Amino acid sequence: MKYKNNILETATYLQSLEPGLRLDLIVLDKSLETNQGNQTLAIKILSIFGGILSSTAFFGFLLIAGLHKSNVALLIFGILAIALGVIIGKLFRQILWDTISVSTFSIGFIMLAMALSEFHVDTQYISISCAVFSLICLCLTPNYIISFVSTLILNGSMLSFVLSTNQYDFIYIHVSLLAIILMYTFLQEARLLFISFKIRLPYHAIRMGLVLSFLIGLGLLRHDIFFTLSTSLIWSVSIVCMVAILYLSSKLLTTLQLSVVVTRLAIYGLILLVLAPTVLFPGIAGSILLILLCFWVNYKTGFVMGILALLYFVGQFYYDLNYTLLTKSVLLFLSGIVFLLFFLFISKRTNHEKI
Repeated sequence: MKYKNNILETATYLQSLEPGLRLDLIVLDKSLETNQGNQTLAIKILSIFGGILSSTAFFGFLLIAGLHKSNVALLIFGILAIALGVIIGKLFRQILWDTISVSTFSIGFIMLAMALSEFHVDTQYISISCAVFSLICLCLTPNYIISFVSTLILNGSMLSFVLSTNQYDFIYIHVSLLAIILMYTFLQEARLLFISFKIRLPYHAIRMGLVLSFLIGLGLLRHDIFFTLSTSLIWSVSIVCMVAILYLSSKLLTTLQLSVVVTRLAIYGLILLVLAPTVLFPGIAGSILLILLCFWVNYKTGFVMGILALLYFVGQFYYDLNYTLLTKSVLLFLSGIVFLLFFLFISKRTNHEKI
């Protein structure tokens, strides 16, 4: 309650300083009351996994019962299950109802895709249908878990559409767009939070869904896992991430009050020196971008996910190098020295600016 009062008092104070600033305190108050009733992130994740397991079991029961033999029944029950999941998620906030809503919601999309497939609908149109349904559900319900799952389904539908065209190289464009959208979402967080308060859209759930979708996209860029990608365009994702990192670094340096041009150019040069060898491994630049974005807005969950992703992609980069073990060890040693010099350089310059 004290936390809520402090936020409302701060909003009132900001309005008094700038009469032209309009903050909907009623919407803000209702949003705070809603957030106080939400569970912690760990409980929400457990709820999602519980919903997936229960939906899998129930879907198996439906297959045993022979529901899949009727295309019309499968389509009708799929749409009803999606609608029921949205309604339950919108009306109830308890963990039990969250589990029921996400399981029903997931079953609905599975049955919808199966029904359209049984009607011999092209895979591209099935992907578009699932994307449209997930987008509608995302706009209709303020429930955290449903919004999070809808974001993942929307991203999965877009990936499915790309794969159905057999133009696998479009995945590079998809991941690059996710990087740009993710950067805009983090840098414009205050404005997007204010908009989400007004239209009752769970910003944090969508942000979490975008982070996970971006990491999944980076993971799919590894060669010969599910499909074969040409290596001629893989550098494009790294270039997008590098440009975003440089832009974000300039904002961080401005915040740290490092205004000397030579210092800034030296830091940019060190960044490019570290990232240049990984241009054919976009997972490294992408995970570093995610770490910087989460550091910018103090998003701890995403920050941890970014570090874990960076460790994974660095290990993958180290494993894929066609060098001897000794050469790899020397490269890691030199990379560690570069990062230490980079840290000491920033620390000394920061202390110098403060003096």
